[in-house]
Amino acid sequence: MTVSRDEIVTLLDQLIEGDRMYGIGAVDDKAGCAAAMIAIRDLATSGIPLRGDLLIALVIDEEGVSAGTEHLVAHHTMDAAIVIEPAALPVAVTEHQGFGWIDVIVHGKAAHGSSPDAGVDAIVHMAEVIRGLHELDEREWKGNPSAMNGRTVFHTGTISGGTDYATYPSRVVLGIEIGSQPGETMADRVSDIERIFADVTSRYPTFRGEVEVRLDREPFVGVGYEALYAALESASLEVLGKPLERQGMNAWTDAALLQAAGIPTVLIGSLGDNLHAPYEWADIPELVQLTELLKIAIVNFLR
Repeated sequence: MTVSRDEIVTLLDQLIEGDRMYGIGAVDDKAGCAAAMIAIRDLATSGIPLRGDLLIALVIDEEGVSAGTEHLVAHHTMDAAIVIEPAALPVAVTEHQGFGWIDVIVHGKAAHGSSPDAGVDAIVHMAEVIRGLHELDEREWKGNPSAMNGRTVFHTGTISGGTDYATYPSRVVLGIEIGSQPGETMADRVSDIERIFADVTSRYPTFRGEVEVRLDREPFVGVGYEALYAALESASLEVLGKPLERQGMNAWTDAALLQAAGIPTVLIGSLGDNLHAPYEWADIPELVQLTELLKIAIVNFLR
């Protein structure tokens, strides 16, 4: 089935146009699920003896609090793990950023709109905090990206505050997503925000703010994955005719939780783009290559 791109915007179906499959979730992560399931089906029917068990885990909630992988590592032991996420062959990811979901809370003082001397405008003060965060992003992270993992992630996500048109707002909450590089922690990001608070306070003495970390995920740094990487690289040479390219990533995945549980982990995946949007697409020929690469790598590792 082929359609124009304008039609794709209005549909949630998976639609094929040329070598691409379009639709929300096509590459993040239905393509990875398909590759894993086809690989295990083919291996199960091939008769090839393997010296261990192969577990395929199609986990939930990776875009939330990773309840699926948290349960997985709590109830299963594994010698190694391959995480399949959108990438581009022959990339193999062996480290990536951590991240946090943070509420930045600014307090003002409610007052009637005709009483400026009695009120403290929390929204005006929050605007100064947002300006400070933007300047920090431009100054520190845009200009100094990690060689492996790129620019440290920062963006605003949600904002709420105030009660009505006629009242000075007494509270504003800004939700942000913010990254951390290997060697950093979310405490470093909280300190960055608190320095912005100090700067705003120096100019607005009535400023009051606080930081609430809602979710904290450490960066992923692979350890002990050499045997798994060798199995994947041999498969890459056979399927793609070239070795893997070791890279980092400026995003977070469940690979961090697996590695933190002591499971040597490598992340690979097939090509796609426009994640989380109606124009999201997966490259079909590369997905086929990924499936073949997985089958060969599994045999290499478990024979």
